[in-house]
Amino acid sequence: MLVKISTWNVKHSQQLIEDDRSADLLERMGCVKDTIALINADILLLFEGLKEEAKIIDFCDKVLDNTWSLCF
Repeated sequence: MLVKISTWNVKHSQQLIEDDRSADLLERMGCVKDTIALINADILLLFEGLKEEAKIIDFCDKVLDNTWSLCF
């Protein structure tokens, strides 16, 4: 069985979960989600991302529509 593992540094990911988002940030959210879908990894490691569990969960909800499970 092959497992595809990928890493990605999502620069300024904190901005993507703020409540007051500009049109540019909304577009970036879509690009992040689309890129992660294109990567199509079984396991995706995000580096230099959010540091609090609640913010990571918020990122998965707001940016990834809860399509990924978290592991700590």
